[in-house]
Amino acid sequence: MEMTSGDIQVQDEHERFRLFLESAPDIIFVVDLQQERVTYINRDQLFDYPADELGRPRAIFELIHKGDHASVLQRWKELSAASAGDVFVAEYRVRRKQGNWEWVQSRETVLSTTDSDQEPQILVSLSVITNRREREAAVRRYAERLHILHEIDQAIVAARSPQAIAQATLRRITRLVTCRRASVVIFNWEQSTFNVVAELPSGSMGSDDSSSLPLDWFWALDELKQGELYRAEDLSQLAPELTTQLLSWLQGQGVRSLVSVPLLAQKQLIGALNFGGEFVDSFTPEDVVVMREVAHVLAIGIGQARLYEQAHYHARKLEQRARRLLLVNDISLAVNRPIELIAVLEAAAKGLVAVIDLRQVGIALLNESRDRWSLLVSHSARRGGSLQQLDLPVPDKELVQQLLQEDSFIYIDDVARGARLAGLEELLLEHYVDNLMLVPLQVRDEVIGIIGCDLGPGVRPFSREETDLVQTIANLLSLKIEHIRLLEGERSAREETRRQLEELKVLHALATAGAEAKSADALLERATQLMKESLFPDNFGVLLYDENEQTLYRHYSYYGGKHEAKDIHFPLGVGICGHVARSGQSILVPDVSQDDRYIEADPETRSELCVPLKTGAHLIGVVNVESKEVNAYSEVDERLLSTFAHQLATAIERAGLMETLEQRVAERTRELADANEQLKELDRLKSKFVSDVSHELRTPITSLSLYLDLIERGSPEHSERYWGVLRKQTERLNRLIEDILSLSRLQMGKVDVSQAPVDLNEMVEEVLALRRDDFDAANLALEFQADETLPCVSAQPDLLAQVVANLLSNALNYTEEGAVRMSTFFDRARNMAYLSIADSGVGINAGDLPHIFERFYRGHFSAQSNIPGNGLGLTFVEEIVNLHQGRLEVESEEGVGTTFRVWLPVAEVAE
Repeated sequence: MEMTSGDIQVQDEHERFRLFLESAPDIIFVVDLQQERVTYINRDQLFDYPADELGRPRAIFELIHKGDHASVLQRWKELSAASAGDVFVAEYRVRRKQGNWEWVQSRETVLSTTDSDQEPQILVSLSVITNRREREAAVRRYAERLHILHEIDQAIVAARSPQAIAQATLRRITRLVTCRRASVVIFNWEQSTFNVVAELPSGSMGSDDSSSLPLDWFWALDELKQGELYRAEDLSQLAPELTTQLLSWLQGQGVRSLVSVPLLAQKQLIGALNFGGEFVDSFTPEDVVVMREVAHVLAIGIGQARLYEQAHYHARKLEQRARRLLLVNDISLAVNRPIELIAVLEAAAKGLVAVIDLRQVGIALLNESRDRWSLLVSHSARRGGSLQQLDLPVPDKELVQQLLQEDSFIYIDDVARGARLAGLEELLLEHYVDNLMLVPLQVRDEVIGIIGCDLGPGVRPFSREETDLVQTIANLLSLKIEHIRLLEGERSAREETRRQLEELKVLHALATAGAEAKSADALLERATQLMKESLFPDNFGVLLYDENEQTLYRHYSYYGGKHEAKDIHFPLGVGICGHVARSGQSILVPDVSQDDRYIEADPETRSELCVPLKTGAHLIGVVNVESKEVNAYSEVDERLLSTFAHQLATAIERAGLMETLEQRVAERTRELADANEQLKELDRLKSKFVSDVSHELRTPITSLSLYLDLIERGSPEHSERYWGVLRKQTERLNRLIEDILSLSRLQMGKVDVSQAPVDLNEMVEEVLALRRDDFDAANLALEFQADETLPCVSAQPDLLAQVVANLLSNALNYTEEGAVRMSTFFDRARNMAYLSIADSGVGINAGDLPHIFERFYRGHFSAQSNIPGNGLGLTFVEEIVNLHQGRLEVESEEGVGTTFRVWLPVAEVAE
C-alpha cells in the first residue's frame, strides 16, 4: 500500500523525535504500570544494564534503592490517575550494575492514550545528580562539624577538670565520627601508668582497679611520642608481639579497627584520643581530619585545665598553710601569756576543727596514777560546741608506750574495729567518733596527755601536713602544761621547804627539850606546846598506856576537841588509838566516817592520824592528831609524826628511868648501879644521836634559811639558781631523814626480820645485774667467783640484798681504777658461809678504820673528795649483819684496797 504524503510526514516526524530522544542528555524511558516493565528507553543501556534486560517485568524496580522503592511506586500510581501534562519531580537512588549507587533527579509525566481500557504509561526523564548531592552532603557535614566543634570549644571553656573536658568532648565528637568505642586517656609518666578519664560506652577497658592501667598496655606510644597518628585498619592482622592485653580486650568488645590521635600540650605528649571501629578500615580520611582537629582543641583544653587545677591546688595549699601558720601563731602567743589552760586547750581544739576541717577534736590529760584520761576539752564542728567533760579509763596498758614508738601518733581508721581501744568503742561511737588520730602531749619523753582528732566516716586519711600541724599544736600545749606545772611545783616546793624547816626546828627543839627535861610530864607538856605552835595547831596530844588498867588515857597536855582529857580511856584494841597501841603500827584514816574502828569523841572530827609511842617492844602510849577536814593528812605527815614519836619515846624513857632510879636508889643498890649504867649508855647514845643529828642538820638548815632569804630579798634573775640549791638541800635532808628513820627502826627492833633459806650466790647475781652498768660506766672490772657447794644461808632476803648493795656501792665510790672482786665460801668447820668483796681502791686510813661503822662517820679520804654519802651506809651493814647473828670483818691497806667479809649462819635443813 502506497504511503501518502501525510503518512510520510508523520513518519518523518517520528524519526526526528526518535533522533531527538536518543541524542537527549537525560535518560528517558517509558514504564507500563500494568505490565510493570519498561516499554521504551532512549539508550542501549540504563546504568550499565542492557535495554532488553530491563524489558522484563519489574526489572526497573530492582534498580531503585529499597528505601526509595515504595515512594516511587506510590508516586507512579498516583501519576497514572493525574491529568495529562502534570509533571512530578523527585530524587532517589539507583544502583549501577557494578553495585554502586547514583543519585538521580526524575521528571515524570503520564502519556495519554485514546484507548480508555489501556493503562496509562509513565514517561520518565532521569538526570544524574550524584555530584550535586555529594557536594550538598559535604556542605551539611562541614556545617555540622563546625557546629559540633564550636560546641566542643564551649564545653572545654565551661569545664574545669580534664575529666569533664574529655567527657564533654566524647559526647559530641561521636556525632561526627561513627565508632563502636571511643576514649580519652592521660599518661602519668612518673608512675608509668595511664588513666582513662572518659569512655563511650562507659566501662573500665578491662581494668578492675578503677581506670588506672600500666603504661606498657598502651599500644602506640612510639608513634604518639613522635606526634604521629596511630592507625590499625584490622586488629586481627596485627603481629602477636604487637597485641597488648588491652588490644585483645578491645577485640573482644567487637572493635576491628583503631585510630589513636596524640594529645600534645606545649609539644609534650599528655594523652591520646582513641576510636575503635566496628568494621575493618572503618574511618574515612574526613573522619581522621575531624579527629585531628578535635584532638588539638582537646589537648589545649586539658592542658589549660591541668594548669588551672595546679594553680587552684597551690592557691588552696597556700591558703591552708597560712591558716595553719596563723593557728600555730595564735596558740604560741596564748602559751606565752598568762591565760588559763582550759582557754588555751579550747582555742586549740576549735582551731584544729576549722583549719583541718575535722568533725571533732578532744584533748585529755593523764591523771597521776596514769590509769585514766580526764577529757578536759572536746569541740565538734557538727554541734558547734564542747562536750561535757569525761573521765575515761586508759584503754590499753601499752597504748601510752605505743604513742612514743609509732612515729608520735596512732591512726585508727575504724573505731568500731579499734583493737587498741579495749572497750571504749561504744562510748566513742555514741559521741559520733568514726576514725581517730591520737597524738600525745609529752614532756621529756613522758606522755602527759593526748589529742584525739576525728575526720568523720569514710573520709580520706590524714595528710602529712595535717599530722605535722597537730603535733606542732601538741608540742605547744605540752609547753604550756609544763610551764603551769613548773609554777605549781615551785609553789609546792616553797611550801614544802618551809614545812620541812618547821619540822626540823621542832625536831631540834624536841631533842633539846629531851636533854633538859627533868620529868616525863614536863617533857610531854613541852613537846605538845611545840606542836601547837607549829605543825598541828588544831588538835594534838599524847595518850599514855596504863599497864595496870590495860588502857590508854589522855595526858593533861592534850589540846583540841570538845571533850575532857580525864574522861577519855581506851582499852587496847578499841578505837583507832587502841588498835595502834595493840598492833604497834601507825594508822592514817582519811575519813573517819568510813572506818568502823573509829569511836566518836568529837563530832567535828573528819580525819585522824595516830602513831605508836614506844621504845623497842615497850609500849609507852600513842601520839594522836585529828582534823575537821577529810583527807587532811598524808604519808609525809605520818613519817614526820613517827620520827617525832621515836624521839619523844626515847626522851620519855630517859625521863622515866631517871624518876624510877631516884625512887629505887635506897632499896635496890645493885639494880640502881645496873640501871645507872644503862642510863649512862642511853644518855650517851642519845647525846651522840642528838649531837650527830644536830651537826648533820645544822648546815642544810642554815643553807635553806639563807637561800629563802635570798629569794625573798635578792634579785629575781638569780632566783632560779637559788631554787636549784634549795631543791638539792631539800633532797639531801629527805635522804638524811629517811636514812635516820631506817637506822632507828633497825636499832629499835621495829624491822620484822623473817629469816628463811636464801641462796647467797643467786642473791649476789641479782644485785650485780642491777649495778653492772654503773661499773661499766666507771670503767671498772666486776668479777664474781661463786662457791657452787655453798648451802643456803638463814636471812631476810631484802635486808641481805641491802648489805650486798651498800658494800658494792662503797667499792664503786672508793675505787678509781682496777677491779672489784666478789666471792663466796663455805667454812664447814664453823658451819658458816661468807661473802668477800675486795676492791683495788684507795683503802682506809689506819686512824679511820676503828670508826667506819659509827653513824655519820666519814673518813679522811671522803672529807677531801666529792664522794656522795652521809656516813650511814656501813652502819646499816653492821646493824643488819648483827640482826642475822652474823659477823663483819674488814681488812684494808691505804693505796692498795679494802676487803669486807660478811659471815652468815647456814640455814638449818629439815630432816
